[in-house]
Amino acid sequence: MTTAKGLTNGAIPMGAVFAHPQNLRCVHAGPENTIELFHGYTYSAHPVACAAALATLEVYTREGC
Repeated sequence: MTTAKGLTNGAIPMGAVFAHPQNLRCVHAGPENTIELFHGYTYSAHPVACAAALATLEVYTREGC
């Protein structure tokens, strides 16, 4: 299953980023006035996609997936 489909059960597009902790530390080591891990995906943090992801995660938790 892909991450985007797994997050929302395919109900609506949802973007996701995975980063190894070592790489993330490098990103966080940048200047304080910059955005950490700026990526600009179209569906990042879209309220409907986030609601679908939360609902999907609740089902996964309830069903023990």
